[in-house]
This record gives sequence, structure tokens and C-alpha cells, in this order.
Amino acid sequence: ETQPPLFVINVHLQATRRSIDENAQTRFSQVQSLIKRANLAWSRMREKHCPDDACDWAALQEPSLLIMGDFNLSPREALYSLLSKGKWPEDSKHQLPSKVSVLSASSLP
Repeated sequence: ETQPPLFVINVHLQATRRSIDENAQTRFSQVQSLIKRANLAWSRMREKHCPDDACDWAALQEPSLLIMGDFNLSPREALYSLLSKGKWPEDSKHQLPSKVSVLSASSLP
């Protein structure tokens, strides 16, 4: 049986001398971008190996992601919870950067 692919992603999320809220917004956008890029890579891989959707393995499996690097995050940040636990904290509406809507935040896994 064919195993799903493993995507290894190395990041260095931005940390600047801007406000905490601006840094959080930037890091959120960077994580959102990397997830979109991983999804695009997976779509391209499926198209290349199964152009006519005849392959069951591509439809039934999801790739694994190993995301590592310098996240410049504090354990108190909502994005830290998402990346370490796979879900937003219960009180994430209060922890999300001001420019991040709850709708866009829910677009991440």
C-alpha cells in the first residue's frame, strides 16, 4: 500500500520591533501562507500521479506535515496553541490579532 507523502516545512516566522498585535498578524499570515502552499503542492502531486482521478490512494489519503523552525511564538499566543495542539484555544477570539477575523482564523486546521 502506498503511504501518504510527508511534507517537511522549515519556517522562520517574523519577529520585529513592531507591536505585539502586528507581529501576531504577520505570523498568522505566514502560517496561513505555508498551509496554502502545502495544499497546492499536494494538489499538484495528485494531478501529476493521478491526472484522471483514477487513483484511490490520492483521494483517500492526506499528507502528513512536519513543521519545524523558529516560530517566534510564546506559549500564551493563540497561534502557538493551533500549531502545537492542532486547534484554536477556546478563548481565541480574544487572542487573535485585531486584523484577523474569526472566519479567516477558522480556515486554518
